[in-house]
Amino acid sequence: QETIKRASSDWHFRFESFPYFSEIKKRSALEIGFGGGRLLSQAAKVFDVVYGIDIHHNFDMTEKFLASQDICNATLLHRDGIDCVPNASVDLIYSFIVFQRFDGMSEVEFYLEHIRRLLTKGGVAHIYFGKNKDEGVRVMPESNFQLRDCSLFINPKNMLDRISEDFDVISYQDVLPRDPVLNTGESVQAMILFRNRT
Repeated sequence: QETIKRASSDWHFRFESFPYFSEIKKRSALEIGFGGGRLLSQAAKVFDVVYGIDIHHNFDMTEKFLASQDICNATLLHRDGIDCVPNASVDLIYSFIVFQRFDGMSEVEFYLEHIRRLLTKGGVAHIYFGKNKDEGVRVMPESNFQLRDCSLFINPKNMLDRISEDFDVISYQDVLPRDPVLNTGESVQAMILFRNRT
């Protein structure tokens, strides 16, 4: 129950409450890094079809969780299967607490390429990433990486500049509350919201 409550809160405050959300079509959404499926279950209540992409192979656990929530419109795919998702077919691509766990910028570039390919006309990408307060990118060595910590830190301005090269940026925040309900603390993440250039 706590997982569901937290998922509902994160979905609302981190995604659904943004002004763009009421304006986009709700045919399909794709989550980069679906993990156990908690946010995917929330998206599935709003969108006709949802896709989840991840690098792990423990789909059985996620499928059981989604079934327990009466979710039957979700398709889970391994990262290497993202090509199965049709071009220009996704209205919302989102990711939370995932980009910060990548092992380098090459993985960011991999997903940016697919975001460009997959977004519908008018579709939006809403990405949270670990922020580096210094210039550039910092990658934590694997020996220092612990669960729920960041392995990849990107300077928010550098991320903004990179996204702006290929996309139209709608919104960008480099200071976010750790607890959006109480609006307290400071998150280790920054956020960028963008769409394909028209």
